[in-house]
Amino acid sequence: MKILVTGGYGFIGSHLVERLIQERHQVTVIDDLSSGSPPDARRKPAAYAMGVEDSKCEKVFEETAFDLVVHLANKPLPEEGTKDFDKVLHANNTGLCHVLYLAHKYNVKKVVVLSSYRVYGRQKNLPIKENAPLKPLDPYGSWYLMVEGVCGAYRKVGLRVVVLRLGSVYGAKHSEDFINQLIEENLRDEPGEDRTYTDLVKDYVHVSDVVEAIAKACERQTSNVLNISSARGVSRSELVETADAHMNVFKEGKYTFLQCPDEPKIVLDNKRAMTELEWAPEIPIEEGIMKTIEWHRNNGRPTEKTGPLEAAEGLGARILANANTYRYLENLMACLFFLLVTYFMQKNIAINVDFLIVYIVVINAFYGWNQGRVAIALSVFAYLWLKVNLDDVAVANVFRDPSHILYMTMYFIVGVSVGYVMNRMKFEKSMLLKDLKEANEEMQFTNEMYERSIEIKNSLQSTIENYEDSLGKIFSVVSKLDKAIPEQIFTEAASVYAGILKAENVHIYLLNSSRHLRLAAVKGGHRYHKSMLLEEFSFLPSVNVEKKVFVNKEMVDEYPMVCAPIVQEGRTLAVVFLDDVAFRNLTHQFLNTLKVLSHMLSNTISRAAEYEKAIHDKKYHGNTFIMRAEWFDKLVKEKHKASADSEMPFYLIEFEAEKKTDEEIYSIVSKIIRSTDFIGEVGGGRFAVLLVDINEKDATTIEHRLCERGIHAAPKETIKGGL
Repeated sequence: MKILVTGGYGFIGSHLVERLIQERHQVTVIDDLSSGSPPDARRKPAAYAMGVEDSKCEKVFEETAFDLVVHLANKPLPEEGTKDFDKVLHANNTGLCHVLYLAHKYNVKKVVVLSSYRVYGRQKNLPIKENAPLKPLDPYGSWYLMVEGVCGAYRKVGLRVVVLRLGSVYGAKHSEDFINQLIEENLRDEPGEDRTYTDLVKDYVHVSDVVEAIAKACERQTSNVLNISSARGVSRSELVETADAHMNVFKEGKYTFLQCPDEPKIVLDNKRAMTELEWAPEIPIEEGIMKTIEWHRNNGRPTEKTGPLEAAEGLGARILANANTYRYLENLMACLFFLLVTYFMQKNIAINVDFLIVYIVVINAFYGWNQGRVAIALSVFAYLWLKVNLDDVAVANVFRDPSHILYMTMYFIVGVSVGYVMNRMKFEKSMLLKDLKEANEEMQFTNEMYERSIEIKNSLQSTIENYEDSLGKIFSVVSKLDKAIPEQIFTEAASVYAGILKAENVHIYLLNSSRHLRLAAVKGGHRYHKSMLLEEFSFLPSVNVEKKVFVNKEMVDEYPMVCAPIVQEGRTLAVVFLDDVAFRNLTHQFLNTLKVLSHMLSNTISRAAEYEKAIHDKKYHGNTFIMRAEWFDKLVKEKHKASADSEMPFYLIEFEAEKKTDEEIYSIVSKIIRSTDFIGEVGGGRFAVLLVDINEKDATTIEHRLCERGIHAAPKETIKGGL
């Protein structure tokens, strides 16, 4: 399925995206990278670095006809009353409404949205069912209640929306919950400290169980509100005891837990989710804590950041760390410099030049009006100082003289004028830069969409070309019957599978009995045994009995990437192993093409069998399967030709059998060779055995057995394919 995950690089999103990619879904991520980063992995989803409230999201919906949307792009709300609270709340609300609007507009089949246990507030009856009254106690709970209201409104206009009310989620890649904070504190290289916490009781659920629930919600036909939880209340004191008992990682230090009767206890009833989603939490709190600690030990990031400014002590470090204070100091130093220059020029050289005006212009030009008005004030004080020290005028007299008042007013006029002009220029520059940035982002996004379109177009074009090419190749295999070489069908089929499905490695195994498989053809290198039992691979019995295609979703190294049965009249004739298929090609279309190829191959085999019956007397000697010279020569030439592209070796052993009838020869030789080998006449009363996919040691053994039975073999010819 085509699935969009908003916030796909966050805590829950990163786990979910990894799971969906493993299941071969076509995943797209929209994330503004505020709380996560793209994974450093071989299999990455298509991704767009932007917020869900961005208008460019519509192009993504328009370009890709999504089947499902999982909305996880919610930023944590800061403390109520802080300056960022309104901004974050607005972004979350806008993003949610935008995603639901686009999902409805572009006919998305289902949207999965996350809510929280916080909507319940304080409840008397535990565990809490989904139909309990909603009484949120904090801004988080109120916001989630609003989320559910918006989802309900879109349900009424036909959009299927599943709301999952999560318990307290914990696990790897997360540092906001109590469990992770506790682990981080105790993994620091610091002595243990006494700590005091409120002993809250919550319903903790591991992130992998949450991901499983989201995946089930995507698959099942439901659009209800469901609790996703462990249905078990665990206090903080129990968490510490559990972790300490199982891992013994907590340092010496006293943990004090305060009992607060007013704090609500959270235990959610998850029976509805278990019924509708066929889901159940699998990771108990003990195992979840162990996994979380193990992740922190292997991947945890530093819990504290230190640098020269943070480590420095004293007033100097604090001043340098404050950019505004640093600018004020620069302003003051500049004032002193221009004041001294003016004082020196007027007293020693008798040049009546006021450099304070230059100072006002410079400060306004470099720092703008905020520092410019400070410069005006400092210039007024400097002017008074000059008049007192150079002209021996009292400060009170300066303010009585209109000329001095007018001169100081000039400072203000110059400062305001220059400051206004500079602020205006900076504003216009910032707007131009903003427009330029938006234009660059728009161009970059358009390029990404264009590249994505080209990728899809190339994929479709490749599919069409392969489809056209596949008809020719399959026809080529069928046309081999006209030349009476049906023995080459599996070899040709392996080439068709490799060419059409872009598989670098193909193995076709014949099912000789209910349990035994034997290699019939290989394209590429040998990876598996030449013969095996069905029980050797756990997926083979299912492929044989249920006639279903197996896909290696768990990426088990020993298994092929794909295995498909070749079925005829309800019986499995053979199985196909495909390896080294590009990940982007593993689509539903790929699987459908594989099924069509296998079906056509089974029809070809059936027609070949009927053809064999029809020409048996022309092709074979008597009632045996000893091929006449003309037909055997064709087969050997075909094997020579096929050996160029295959690593399957062929051995040709010629022998003489004087005074033996064809039936006697066939009776002796057929008991020694395998069902995939061939016997034929080479002329002059001589015969030959064509041994397929066999090593030299086994070929020599067969030669010795023929000699023991009175069949004298001539030196054997080896046709090696890739060895």
